Amino acid sequence: EVVDMLNEYFQVMVAIVNNNKGVVDKFVGDAMMVIWGVPKSTGNDEYWAVKACLEMRQALVALNEKRMKRKQIPVKMGIGLHVGEVISGQMGSTERMEFTVIGDT
Repeated sequence: EVVDMLNEYFQVMVAIVNNNKGVVDKFVGDAMMVIWGVPKSTGNDEYWAVKACLEMRQALVALNEKRMKRKQIPVKMGIGLHVGEVISGQMGSTERMEFTVIGDT
């Protein structure tokens, strides 16, 4: 049930990210890390990030309405949005590398 719920939730949220020029960097349990401006900035990455966050909140309401009609518990979500410079690249070991971003932001 948890996996089904997360897959349904991520399906909705990833579409919003993609429609707003973001990139899903990774899933970490029930969280997803999303980045804008990498590998190339749109020039207004902050706009797209905030727009995506607002759309996610609206989409969650619609998703929860569907879930409650199916007698399922609603999903709760928090969003943390950070803006600033980061370093991007392939990081890891010779056995496993991942593209990601790091920095104080």
